[in-house]
Amino acid sequence: MQSVKARPVLNVEECDRLSFMPYMFGNDFMLAELQVYALAKKWMPEYEVEFWHFIRLPEGGGYMMPDCGRVHMVSTESWFDRIVSADAAGIILTSLAVNRRLAANHDSGNPALTHLYMLRDAQLWNHITLHPECNAIYAALDLLTTGAAMPPRREIKKTSSVTVPAVYVGTYHQYNGGSIFGKWFDLTDFDDEDEFYDACRALHAAEDDPEFMFQDWEGIPSQFASESSVKWAFIEAFRQAQDDGRPAAFVAWAEYTGECDYDAFDDAYYGEAESEEDFAYGFVEDNGLLNEVPESLRVYFDYEAYARDLFSSGYVFHEGYVFSN
Repeated sequence: MQSVKARPVLNVEECDRLSFMPYMFGNDFMLAELQVYALAKKWMPEYEVEFWHFIRLPEGGGYMMPDCGRVHMVSTESWFDRIVSADAAGIILTSLAVNRRLAANHDSGNPALTHLYMLRDAQLWNHITLHPECNAIYAALDLLTTGAAMPPRREIKKTSSVTVPAVYVGTYHQYNGGSIFGKWFDLTDFDDEDEFYDACRALHAAEDDPEFMFQDWEGIPSQFASESSVKWAFIEAFRQAQDDGRPAAFVAWAEYTGECDYDAFDDAYYGEAESEEDFAYGFVEDNGLLNEVPESLRVYFDYEAYARDLFSSGYVFHEGYVFSN
Protein backbone atom coordinates (compact mmCIF):
# COMPACT_ATOMS: atom_id res chain seq x y z
CA MET A 1 0.00 0.00 0.00
CA GLN A 2 1.46 3.35 -1.04
CA SER A 3 1.71 5.87 1.79
CA VAL A 4 0.60 9.45 1.32
CA LYS A 5 2.87 12.17 2.61
CA ALA A 6 1.11 15.14 4.25
CA ARG A 7 1.97 18.59 3.00
CA PRO A 8 4.09 20.75 5.33
CA VAL A 9 2.59 23.75 7.11
CA LEU A 10 4.06 26.87 8.70
CA ASN A 11 3.08 28.11 12.14
CA VAL A 12 2.79 31.91 11.90
CA GLU A 13 5.26 33.63 14.21
CA GLU A 14 4.14 36.23 16.76
CA CYS A 15 5.52 39.12 14.69
CA ASP A 16 3.34 38.10 11.69
CA ARG A 17 0.08 37.36 13.50
CA LEU A 18 -1.44 40.81 12.92
CA SER A 19 -0.98 40.55 9.16
CA PHE A 20 -2.13 36.93 8.82
CA MET A 21 -5.86 37.46 9.34
CA PRO A 22 -6.22 40.26 6.74
CA TYR A 23 -4.18 38.07 4.38
CA MET A 24 -6.54 35.14 4.94
CA PHE A 25 -9.90 36.90 4.97
CA GLY A 26 -9.35 40.37 3.52
CA ASN A 27 -11.30 43.19 5.18
CA ASP A 28 -13.78 40.57 6.40
CA PHE A 29 -11.20 39.16 8.83
CA MET A 30 -12.89 40.30 12.05
CA LEU A 31 -16.18 38.59 11.19
CA ALA A 32 -14.38 35.50 9.92
CA GLU A 33 -12.38 35.20 13.14
CA LEU A 34 -15.52 35.56 15.25
CA GLN A 35 -17.21 32.93 13.05
CA VAL A 36 -14.45 30.42 13.87
CA TYR A 37 -14.80 31.10 17.61
CA ALA A 38 -18.59 30.75 17.45
CA LEU A 39 -18.30 27.45 15.60
CA ALA A 40 -15.74 26.21 18.14
CA LYS A 41 -18.19 26.82 20.98
CA LYS A 42 -20.90 24.97 19.03
CA TRP A 43 -18.77 21.98 17.96
CA MET A 44 -16.53 21.58 21.02
CA PRO A 45 -18.55 20.84 24.20
CA GLU A 46 -15.48 21.32 26.39
CA TYR A 47 -14.29 24.47 24.64
CA GLU A 48 -11.94 26.46 26.89
CA VAL A 49 -9.29 27.53 24.38
CA GLU A 50 -7.61 30.86 25.14
CA PHE A 51 -5.04 30.88 22.36
CA TRP A 52 -5.18 29.97 18.67
CA HIS A 53 -2.29 29.22 16.34
CA PHE A 54 -2.40 30.63 12.83
CA ILE A 55 -1.21 28.12 10.24
CA ARG A 56 -0.03 29.21 6.80
CA LEU A 57 -0.06 26.75 3.89
CA PRO A 58 2.99 26.90 1.57
CA GLU A 59 0.74 27.02 -1.52
CA GLY A 60 -1.40 29.83 -0.12
CA GLY A 61 -4.18 30.20 2.42
CA GLY A 62 -4.21 28.62 5.84
CA TYR A 63 -6.33 27.95 8.90
CA MET A 64 -6.72 28.62 12.62
CA MET A 65 -5.81 25.89 15.13
CA PRO A 66 -6.77 25.77 18.83
CA ASP A 67 -3.88 25.53 21.30
CA CYS A 68 -4.87 22.27 23.00
CA GLY A 69 -4.51 18.50 22.82
CA ARG A 70 -6.95 16.15 21.16
CA VAL A 71 -10.47 17.56 20.93
CA HIS A 72 -13.93 16.03 21.28
CA MET A 73 -16.06 17.45 18.44
CA VAL A 74 -19.83 16.94 18.12
CA SER A 75 -22.36 18.03 15.51
CA THR A 76 -25.97 16.85 15.29
CA GLU A 77 -26.22 18.36 11.80
CA SER A 78 -23.72 15.93 10.27
CA TRP A 79 -24.03 13.16 12.93
CA PHE A 80 -20.39 13.70 13.82
CA ASP A 81 -19.03 12.66 17.22
CA ARG A 82 -15.28 12.01 17.33
CA ILE A 83 -12.07 12.89 19.08
CA VAL A 84 -9.62 14.50 16.66
CA SER A 85 -6.32 16.33 16.84
CA ALA A 86 -6.26 20.08 17.41
CA ASP A 87 -4.92 20.44 13.87
CA ALA A 88 -7.88 18.57 12.33
CA ALA A 89 -10.29 20.53 14.55
CA GLY A 90 -8.83 23.80 13.29
CA ILE A 91 -9.17 22.73 9.67
CA ILE A 92 -12.80 21.67 10.20
CA LEU A 93 -13.75 24.93 11.92
CA THR A 94 -11.91 27.11 9.41
CA SER A 95 -13.51 25.29 6.48
CA LEU A 96 -16.98 25.78 7.96
CA ALA A 97 -16.29 29.46 8.62
CA VAL A 98 -14.94 30.00 5.09
CA ASN A 99 -18.07 28.51 3.53
CA ARG A 100 -20.37 30.59 5.72
CA ARG A 101 -18.53 33.83 4.99
CA LEU A 102 -18.40 32.93 1.27
CA ALA A 103 -22.18 32.57 1.18
CA ALA A 104 -22.72 35.76 3.20
CA ASN A 105 -20.49 37.86 0.96
CA HIS A 106 -21.98 36.43 -2.19
CA ASP A 107 -25.51 37.19 -0.99
CA SER A 108 -24.51 40.74 -0.06
CA GLY A 109 -23.05 41.34 -3.53
CA ASN A 110 -19.33 41.51 -2.70
CA PRO A 111 -17.54 39.81 -5.63
CA ALA A 112 -14.01 40.52 -4.36
CA LEU A 113 -14.53 38.76 -1.03
CA THR A 114 -16.57 36.03 -2.70
CA HIS A 115 -13.65 35.17 -4.98
CA LEU A 116 -11.16 35.41 -2.09
CA TYR A 117 -13.19 32.91 -0.04
CA MET A 118 -13.52 30.60 -3.05
CA LEU A 119 -9.73 30.66 -3.35
CA ARG A 120 -9.23 29.99 0.37
CA ASP A 121 -11.74 27.12 0.19
CA ALA A 122 -9.88 25.50 -2.73
CA GLN A 123 -6.48 25.95 -1.04
CA LEU A 124 -7.69 24.38 2.17
CA TRP A 125 -9.17 21.41 0.30
CA ASN A 126 -5.88 20.80 -1.48
CA HIS A 127 -4.36 20.45 1.97
CA ILE A 128 -7.16 18.27 3.40
CA THR A 129 -6.81 15.60 0.72
CA LEU A 130 -3.34 14.65 2.03
CA HIS A 131 -4.04 15.19 5.71
CA PRO A 132 -3.52 12.07 7.89
CA GLU A 133 -6.99 12.62 9.40
CA CYS A 134 -8.71 13.38 6.12
CA ASN A 135 -11.47 10.80 6.71
CA ALA A 136 -12.41 12.40 10.01
CA ILE A 137 -12.43 15.84 8.37
CA TYR A 138 -14.59 14.54 5.51
CA ALA A 139 -17.02 13.03 8.00
CA ALA A 140 -17.23 16.25 10.03
CA LEU A 141 -18.06 18.20 6.90
CA ASP A 142 -20.50 15.50 5.74
CA LEU A 143 -18.15 14.61 2.87
CA LEU A 144 -17.13 11.03 3.53
CA THR A 145 -18.99 9.61 0.53
CA THR A 146 -20.00 12.58 -1.56
CA GLY A 147 -16.81 14.62 -1.82
CA ALA A 148 -18.63 17.89 -1.06
CA ALA A 149 -20.68 19.24 1.80
CA MET A 150 -24.45 19.33 1.75
CA PRO A 151 -26.07 22.58 0.62
CA PRO A 152 -27.34 24.87 3.38
CA ARG A 153 -30.90 24.17 4.41
CA ARG A 154 -33.43 26.48 2.85
CA GLU A 155 -35.79 28.58 4.93
CA ILE A 156 -38.90 26.87 3.61
CA LYS A 157 -41.36 29.15 1.86
CA LYS A 158 -44.92 27.89 1.86
CA THR A 159 -48.15 28.70 0.08
CA SER A 160 -51.00 27.53 2.35
CA SER A 161 -49.86 24.00 3.30
CA VAL A 162 -47.49 23.30 0.43
CA THR A 163 -43.80 24.06 0.01
CA VAL A 164 -43.04 26.38 -2.91
CA PRO A 165 -40.77 24.68 -5.50
CA ALA A 166 -37.10 25.64 -5.10
CA VAL A 167 -33.65 24.30 -6.04
CA TYR A 168 -30.14 24.83 -4.69
CA VAL A 169 -27.96 25.63 -7.70
CA GLY A 170 -24.24 24.90 -7.63
CA THR A 171 -21.95 23.70 -10.41
CA TYR A 172 -20.16 20.42 -11.07
CA HIS A 173 -16.87 22.30 -11.26
CA GLN A 174 -17.30 23.69 -7.74
CA TYR A 175 -18.55 20.38 -6.37
CA ASN A 176 -15.67 18.37 -7.82
CA GLY A 177 -13.29 20.87 -6.23
CA GLY A 178 -14.86 20.30 -2.80
CA SER A 179 -16.99 23.47 -2.67
CA ILE A 180 -20.77 23.75 -2.25
CA PHE A 181 -20.95 27.38 -3.34
CA GLY A 182 -24.44 28.07 -4.68
CA LYS A 183 -27.83 29.52 -3.81
CA TRP A 184 -31.46 28.54 -3.23
CA PHE A 185 -33.84 29.82 -5.91
CA ASP A 186 -37.62 29.91 -5.48
CA LEU A 187 -38.71 28.89 -8.97
CA THR A 188 -42.04 30.70 -8.89
CA ASP A 189 -40.09 33.98 -8.74
CA PHE A 190 -39.20 33.57 -12.43
CA ASP A 191 -41.49 34.30 -15.37
CA ASP A 192 -40.03 31.46 -17.41
CA GLU A 193 -37.24 28.89 -17.63
CA ASP A 194 -34.91 31.22 -19.56
CA GLU A 195 -35.07 33.83 -16.79
CA PHE A 196 -34.21 31.16 -14.21
CA TYR A 197 -31.13 30.01 -16.14
CA ASP A 198 -30.07 33.62 -16.64
CA ALA A 199 -30.05 33.97 -12.84
CA CYS A 200 -28.01 30.75 -12.54
CA ARG A 201 -25.44 32.05 -15.02
CA ALA A 202 -25.23 35.37 -13.17
CA LEU A 203 -24.65 33.51 -9.88
CA HIS A 204 -21.80 31.49 -11.37
CA ALA A 205 -20.38 34.20 -13.62
CA ALA A 206 -16.86 33.31 -12.48
CA GLU A 207 -17.06 30.19 -14.68
CA ASP A 208 -16.93 30.58 -18.46
CA ASP A 209 -19.44 27.84 -19.22
CA PRO A 210 -20.90 26.62 -15.91
CA GLU A 211 -22.47 23.18 -15.79
CA PHE A 212 -25.22 23.62 -13.23
CA MET A 213 -25.76 21.07 -10.51
CA PHE A 214 -29.05 20.99 -8.61
CA GLN A 215 -27.74 19.68 -5.30
CA ASP A 216 -31.05 19.79 -3.45
CA TRP A 217 -34.67 20.72 -4.07
CA GLU A 218 -37.87 21.32 -2.13
CA GLY A 219 -41.53 21.19 -3.13
CA ILE A 220 -40.91 19.25 -6.36
CA PRO A 221 -41.90 15.57 -6.71
CA SER A 222 -38.92 13.39 -7.58
CA GLN A 223 -40.28 12.66 -11.07
CA PHE A 224 -39.79 16.29 -12.08
CA ALA A 225 -36.32 17.11 -10.73
CA SER A 226 -32.87 15.61 -10.95
CA GLU A 227 -29.28 16.63 -10.33
CA SER A 228 -29.09 18.23 -13.78
CA SER A 229 -32.63 19.31 -14.71
CA VAL A 230 -36.03 20.57 -13.57
CA LYS A 231 -39.16 19.93 -15.61
CA TRP A 232 -40.38 23.46 -16.09
CA ALA A 233 -43.88 22.33 -17.11
CA PHE A 234 -44.38 21.37 -13.45
CA ILE A 235 -43.39 24.86 -12.30
CA GLU A 236 -45.79 26.51 -14.76
CA ALA A 237 -48.64 24.23 -13.73
CA PHE A 238 -47.85 24.78 -10.04
CA ARG A 239 -48.11 28.53 -10.59
CA GLN A 240 -51.57 28.05 -12.15
CA ALA A 241 -52.65 25.90 -9.22
CA GLN A 242 -51.28 28.54 -6.86
CA ASP A 243 -53.37 31.22 -8.58
CA ASP A 244 -56.46 29.00 -8.25
CA GLY A 245 -55.80 28.26 -4.58
CA ARG A 246 -55.13 24.53 -5.10
CA PRO A 247 -51.34 24.08 -5.05
CA ALA A 248 -51.29 21.26 -2.49
CA ALA A 249 -53.90 19.28 -4.42
CA PHE A 250 -51.97 19.73 -7.66
CA VAL A 251 -48.70 18.54 -6.10
CA ALA A 252 -50.46 15.46 -4.69
CA TRP A 253 -51.98 14.68 -8.10
CA ALA A 254 -48.69 15.24 -9.96
CA GLU A 255 -46.82 13.06 -7.48
CA TYR A 256 -49.38 10.26 -7.86
CA THR A 257 -49.81 10.36 -11.65
CA GLY A 258 -46.36 11.49 -12.77
CA GLU A 259 -48.07 14.11 -14.96
CA CYS A 260 -47.90 17.88 -14.74
CA ASP A 261 -50.58 19.12 -17.16
CA TYR A 262 -52.77 21.58 -15.28
CA ASP A 263 -55.86 21.06 -17.47
CA ALA A 264 -55.68 17.32 -16.85
CA PHE A 265 -55.44 17.97 -13.11
CA ASP A 266 -58.40 20.35 -13.27
CA ASP A 267 -60.51 17.68 -14.98
CA ALA A 268 -59.47 14.99 -12.49
CA TYR A 269 -59.82 16.96 -9.24
CA TYR A 270 -62.88 16.18 -7.08
CA GLY A 271 -61.94 17.91 -3.85
CA GLU A 272 -60.69 17.14 -0.36
CA ALA A 273 -61.87 14.38 1.97
CA GLU A 274 -60.88 12.94 5.31
CA SER A 275 -61.26 9.40 4.00
CA GLU A 276 -62.75 7.38 1.15
CA GLU A 277 -65.91 6.84 3.19
CA ASP A 278 -66.16 10.56 3.90
CA PHE A 279 -66.02 11.29 0.16
CA ALA A 280 -68.64 8.58 -0.53
CA TYR A 281 -70.99 10.16 1.99
CA GLY A 282 -70.61 13.59 0.36
CA PHE A 283 -70.96 12.07 -3.12
CA VAL A 284 -74.27 10.43 -2.18
CA GLU A 285 -75.58 13.63 -0.58
CA ASP A 286 -74.46 15.95 -3.41
CA ASN A 287 -75.99 13.75 -6.11
CA GLY A 288 -79.21 12.99 -4.23
CA LEU A 289 -78.74 9.26 -4.62
CA LEU A 290 -80.94 8.50 -1.60
CA ASN A 291 -83.57 11.16 -2.20
CA GLU A 292 -86.17 8.52 -3.12
CA VAL A 293 -85.33 6.36 -0.11
CA PRO A 294 -87.43 6.89 3.03
CA GLU A 295 -85.60 8.68 5.82
CA SER A 296 -86.05 5.73 8.17
CA LEU A 297 -84.21 3.43 5.76
CA ARG A 298 -81.29 5.67 4.85
CA VAL A 299 -79.46 4.79 8.06
CA TYR A 300 -78.99 1.28 6.70
CA PHE A 301 -77.06 2.43 3.65
CA ASP A 302 -73.52 0.99 3.69
CA TYR A 303 -71.27 3.98 2.92
CA GLU A 304 -68.12 1.94 3.54
CA ALA A 305 -69.08 -0.63 0.89
CA TYR A 306 -70.13 2.11 -1.51
CA ALA A 307 -66.76 3.83 -1.00
CA ARG A 308 -64.99 0.58 -1.89
CA ASP A 309 -66.96 0.43 -5.12
CA LEU A 310 -66.22 4.07 -5.99
CA PHE A 311 -62.50 3.76 -5.39
CA SER A 312 -62.17 0.49 -7.26
CA SER A 313 -63.86 1.82 -10.37
CA GLY A 314 -62.68 5.28 -11.26
CA TYR A 315 -61.65 7.33 -8.21
CA VAL A 316 -58.35 7.71 -6.35
CA PHE A 317 -57.78 8.95 -2.79
CA HIS A 318 -54.28 10.37 -2.25
CA GLU A 319 -52.88 12.67 0.45
CA GLY A 320 -56.36 13.79 1.48
CA TYR A 321 -57.56 14.58 -2.08
CA VAL A 322 -59.84 12.74 -4.48
CA PHE A 323 -59.16 12.43 -8.20
CA SER A 324 -60.75 10.55 -11.06
CA ASN A 325 -58.60 8.04 -12.92
